[in-house]
Amino acid sequence: MASFRPVTLTSTLCKLMERIVARRVRDCIEDKLQPQQAGFRPTRSALDTLMQVTSAVRRRKDGENTAAVFIDYARAFDSVDHGCIVKELLSSGAEKHLVGWIAGFLKGRTAKVRVSNVLSEDISPTCGVPQGSVVGPLLFIVTVDSLSKRLNRIPGLQHGFFTDNLKIVCTSADLSEIQQTTQQGFDCITNWSAEYYMEVSAERTEYTLFGVLEMKLLSLNVGGAVLKEERTPKLRGLTMQPHKGLTRHAMCMKEAASMRLMRLRAVVSPEWGPERGKLRAFYLALVQAKMCYGVASWWSDASLSDRERLERVQDQAPHIVAGIPKAADREDALREARLKSINEVAHRRALEYHLRMKAKGLVHTKVADSIFPPEHPIHVRLAKVQHLCSIIDSPKNHTTRRCCTWPGVFTSTSPRRAASRRTHQRRTKRCTLCSACSGSVILAIRCGRTGPRCWMSRQEPEQWCVRRWFCVRRWCWEWVACLQLPCGVCGDERRLEEVGGCH
Repeated sequence: MASFRPVTLTSTLCKLMERIVARRVRDCIEDKLQPQQAGFRPTRSALDTLMQVTSAVRRRKDGENTAAVFIDYARAFDSVDHGCIVKELLSSGAEKHLVGWIAGFLKGRTAKVRVSNVLSEDISPTCGVPQGSVVGPLLFIVTVDSLSKRLNRIPGLQHGFFTDNLKIVCTSADLSEIQQTTQQGFDCITNWSAEYYMEVSAERTEYTLFGVLEMKLLSLNVGGAVLKEERTPKLRGLTMQPHKGLTRHAMCMKEAASMRLMRLRAVVSPEWGPERGKLRAFYLALVQAKMCYGVASWWSDASLSDRERLERVQDQAPHIVAGIPKAADREDALREARLKSINEVAHRRALEYHLRMKAKGLVHTKVADSIFPPEHPIHVRLAKVQHLCSIIDSPKNHTTRRCCTWPGVFTSTSPRRAASRRTHQRRTKRCTLCSACSGSVILAIRCGRTGPRCWMSRQEPEQWCVRRWFCVRRWCWEWVACLQLPCGVCGDERRLEEVGGCH
């Protein structure tokens, strides 16, 4: 019975109302939540937790050790107090009428247990959030946000949440300092749990000391129970090791991917079976997704032999997906099957994660700088990408743009009249920013991404003028914004026909 969970399947109308309330509550409190929480938040995932722990282990210097404790709560969603939820919502700045609706949603709920055809009496839960509801996870992460604020006050201690799974990390060259800091964090967690009527599961809570081969160098306890030490902990699907390398994880991924690849090979035949495109989709979803789970966080820590072990599994894919002979070159076979090597996939995902964190604000930028220090190989790839983009980008002297007061027109101030006409055309024909299509419009060509036409115009000394033109060549027929600019497709600037007047 301890493994049973009360799942609440609310009606469609109730789920719709929950989504409306959850969106409004999230708009009020999203900016106030601590960045350490990565569960049930937009643009966040389990990769944030993996990145945090692996980067902390990777950044330790020679002679330093890193202790990581993986804490799990017992029945976390079923034990959080309703009064604590309301208190945290009000302190987070949520509107009172929304908090009142949530309090009414949690109060007065009843449940029954059915065994065969026998129903139990009604049970009225006084704590916990309904599992299976829309607002349940949001209410839980708002409640545990207060614990995150308390842990931030402990110097030398890092932590990260993924819903109810908590990780605390401490790095130091002195084991006694690690012992003291980690135990201080445990005491903070124990006191908060007692205050909010929650309980830490001592059986499922474990710790690992990275950088040493000896065991039982630390003695950590929570609630009077001594924690067990795990040498190969599993964090969100990633099997870690106390020393450098990820051989155990690479072996597990190779075994699982090889088994799935064998099943995919069983449905492939030259005479029958799925098409190449469908086989490629199956491979990406079943095999490569398994091997590359969280690859951006651990690929740089894997040894060359572990990388080659996974690359050999990837090399079998072109022969199965596209029917390419095994004697073909590795790069040519991958290119023919429209696949990329694991190394390319890992670097691309790491680069995407780095740029995504940089775009989230100052707090996440600092986190990205700590995860990817200047000596990280991702900066070399980033420099190459920036160099390639600077070659195809517009000149340094950009034409400034601003929006007109009337809708539908996006204007730009033209260069000085003393500039040559060719220079003017070269500047204005480049790709420019558009408020409607996020920069996908090219001046003198109609934007194809948005529904209404995105017009560009240039500033005249006395008035703003927009003329609608289109090229009259039989194979072209593209819209042109100004008579003095050539067609963006065929380049003809003489054979233009006016179809509109001044606006």
